Amino acid sequence: MPKAPVVFTLQKNNMADLPSLVSHIRESAPLPGVALLSYRAHVKDIVTLMGSFLGGKNFSKNPMLADLTVAMLEEGTKHRSREAIREALSAMGATIAFTCGGDRVGFRATFLREHAPEVIEILAEQLQKPKCDAKILATVKEREIGSLKLAHDDTRYRAEERLSQILYPKEHPNFETSTKDKISAVAAINQQAVRDFHRSWGRGAFLMAAVGAISHEELAALVEKNFSTWRSSILLPKGTPPANRSDKKIREIITVEDKASVDFMMGAPIGINCLHPDFFALYLGLQVLGGGGFNNRLTQSVRERKGLTYHVRAGLGGMDDCVDGHWYAYGSFAPAILSRGERVMEDEIKKFVSYGVTAAELAMKKESIAGSYIISLSTTGGFAGRILSFAEEGRPLTHINEFPEIIKKLTLTEVNRAIGTYLYPKYAVSVAAGSVK
Repeated sequence: MPKAPVVFTLQKNNMADLPSLVSHIRESAPLPGVALLSYRAHVKDIVTLMGSFLGGKNFSKNPMLADLTVAMLEEGTKHRSREAIREALSAMGATIAFTCGGDRVGFRATFLREHAPEVIEILAEQLQKPKCDAKILATVKEREIGSLKLAHDDTRYRAEERLSQILYPKEHPNFETSTKDKISAVAAINQQAVRDFHRSWGRGAFLMAAVGAISHEELAALVEKNFSTWRSSILLPKGTPPANRSDKKIREIITVEDKASVDFMMGAPIGINCLHPDFFALYLGLQVLGGGGFNNRLTQSVRERKGLTYHVRAGLGGMDDCVDGHWYAYGSFAPAILSRGERVMEDEIKKFVSYGVTAAELAMKKESIAGSYIISLSTTGGFAGRILSFAEEGRPLTHINEFPEIIKKLTLTEVNRAIGTYLYPKYAVSVAAGSVK
């Protein structure tokens, strides 16, 4: 598999390069309903192409139909078997993978520039002409049911699942159907259901982003050639109902036998999405509370000073597809110290809300976020992923270079006001899953 190399025009930790980088991103609509964005990087041969279109889980009453339809994309087409596709990609050192989200189905292809025509042809064939063989579908269903049974025994999965069910109504995209109901949903899916759901896909809100050693003109021509006969999609973005707000504290225990640790989750709805003016201030505040690395409040308190766990963090969840999400805090504890771990986490969060972030913490986290962001743009895959995600959110391309400045300009007052406005630890929902009763 080709490795995504460094985009050499972007030097590590050098935000001054960003405006120049963005100015060289090309945009076009090679076909109606298709938007192509690309950046020709100074790398040798490699190309990463990513994309997405409407057709995810939110568009089916059966919570597993979209997942199975996406899984069938890798099981062969009307013209090539699964083995033939795998052999062809392997011979070229190329990869194609698919994902299923809430609103969108995604794909990622990595290949050498000389193989662009062949890889994009295979990608288009997989998306437009999956075979949907009944015997293969039965195998995929069996595999999916096996994965769900494993998930049912996973304590973190069970805690997150139940938290979502309490925080959101069943009609909300962030509501997670139980594993038991998902298994029943998989069993109910037949060949015709997959075919019918696949027919809802097509050109419409179809976004593609590419970074690598290939010109925009060549990519556009390949997209036009291979996707021109794909139908227009009948799908439109859906609205979402509000989250469930509680005026009391809720705590639930899920007993999963024979587990060495207990996964503890707590959180509450925030009622805003990623496009809200307060989003970045709240995001930055929660990074101080429990973001990546060791320099955050929860890690310092729960892990370093109390020695209760190696795994503790906090952040924002359920923000995909620009829907309103929630804040959460997570910790993994031995069953005997679960109560103490919960108490320490809750006390630290209450203190955090009451007293806010310090100037030193804010400065340190701003620098960390900016550095991580620049590093994330230093590979073809990372840069293509950023272009695509911002396009999916409806943000302009200039947001690529504006994001670090937005974070840099946030004030202590703005961050602490967001923390006080959206974090309600008094009424947080908490769920613990493991060998406890």
